[in-house]
Amino acid sequence: MIRKFMGDRRGNVAMLFGLAAVPVVFAVGAGIDMADVVATKQRAQIAMDAAALTANTRTLGLTTDQVAARARDAFDANFISTSATISNFSAVPNGDGTVEVSADVSVPTSFAPLIGVEEFTFKIAAETKVGEASFDVVMVLDNSGSMGGTKISTLKTSAKDLTATLLAANSTGSMADRVKIGIVPFTAFVNVGADNADASWLDVNGLSPLNANNMEKTGVSRLALFDQIDGVTWQGCVEARPYPYDVNDDLASDDTPASLFVPQFAPDEPDEGGYYWYGNWHSYRYSNNWIDDDGGTCTASIEETGTDGHNLKQKRLCKYDGASLSTSTNGVSRGPNYGCKTQAITPLTTSRTTLDNAVTAMVADGYTNIHQGVVWGWRALSPAEPFTGGRRLDDPALPGHRRIMILMTDGANTYEWYDKNPNISKYNAYGYVTEGRAETTDSSWTVHTTMNARTAEACTNAKTDGGVEIYTIAFQVSDQSTLDMLEDCATKPSMAYKSESNSELTLAFAKIAKEITRLRVSR
Repeated sequence: MIRKFMGDRRGNVAMLFGLAAVPVVFAVGAGIDMADVVATKQRAQIAMDAAALTANTRTLGLTTDQVAARARDAFDANFISTSATISNFSAVPNGDGTVEVSADVSVPTSFAPLIGVEEFTFKIAAETKVGEASFDVVMVLDNSGSMGGTKISTLKTSAKDLTATLLAANSTGSMADRVKIGIVPFTAFVNVGADNADASWLDVNGLSPLNANNMEKTGVSRLALFDQIDGVTWQGCVEARPYPYDVNDDLASDDTPASLFVPQFAPDEPDEGGYYWYGNWHSYRYSNNWIDDDGGTCTASIEETGTDGHNLKQKRLCKYDGASLSTSTNGVSRGPNYGCKTQAITPLTTSRTTLDNAVTAMVADGYTNIHQGVVWGWRALSPAEPFTGGRRLDDPALPGHRRIMILMTDGANTYEWYDKNPNISKYNAYGYVTEGRAETTDSSWTVHTTMNARTAEACTNAKTDGGVEIYTIAFQVSDQSTLDMLEDCATKPSMAYKSESNSELTLAFAKIAKEITRLRVSR
């Protein structure tokens, strides 16, 4: 019996398993301890970054101890832990625009005491720098008719507030031009400024393939036509370049005529209407008939009717020579500047007065061409012509330089049309629909799709080729395709704002200003 008991080994397996389980349990426990330490360290670092930012914000007049107290309050408000202990917390302003914040964090262990380790201790630190980055910022602002009333007044107030916030950095730091701001108002056209009439990038000699549209011959200077007409001068609006130059920032050159910027010249449309086949016969009229078809130095009348007569009368050039246009709007409501209702671009500047005056002068009138707003916003940020105030991203004297576009619109891309005459549409930055510059010759509805596509492509190119960071603000926009386009245009979804009221528009501008000027955690 005793011999049988001594030979029984059935309990050995359980004993061996129990002995083997000890290191397994310890390993699992150690893993739990380490996971807790890693998670605590991540949370502590986030809180330390917040503390460093707080310590370097609005600290003028505070003592070192007061700065440290603010930093500790911010750390405690952001650090969530029921067991960790904080020691040796310090926040030190260095007098050179930097603040260094550090602390020791101890995390008690649950399983490591089995081997004599009661806690893990590690150091966390962060540093903030003020004013290291410089900024070129352009506001691309919808001035279309739908922005009338309180909307345009709210926009003006919001834009001025943003200007004041951003330009404040120039008076508090070591750089007088740390921030430069420009403004690109847009409606159906963008106005580059009539003072650029002799610019090398403008098509002053009629070289562009677009220049001869609606003219009976090539090589005619549109600016020379303006000079022939008494009572009107070029307002400053330009047409969209032919694709793909209308979605890029390529330099304009006489050697590449399609790259030149063509001054707007809305032709005089025929004196009388008629009937036009548009699905069925429609009577039609003209919106921009502003001089006599047989005026100027013309010596004969055009007798042709229908589409042939339309083309001959609209393209006729002799009617401009010596013609007179009596109008108080410089041909904007009816004339060669038709639809050019925006203020001129304000190039990048540090002058708050210049910017505020430009914003004050904005008027809500006209249609919406977001595409032209975006591409001219990019050009306003570029160091190359047409506007040369932008600074290079690779300038060693400007480490961390940023280009920022703020695009605001209250509606979808639109195209003036509905006259149902042989032009199909009214005159726009793409000319008439029949010119085919927007991928269709028979329907202005299709033009809207093209405008959206080119807006999207211009946004993509500005971000990838121009290094532009884009914020978008959809102000009471209900069209889903426009909302989607604006969100895609923004550099990231969080930079696409939706404002449903005037107060929300003001808040969006304020948030963007704060985001641009936020202090940077340097380490």
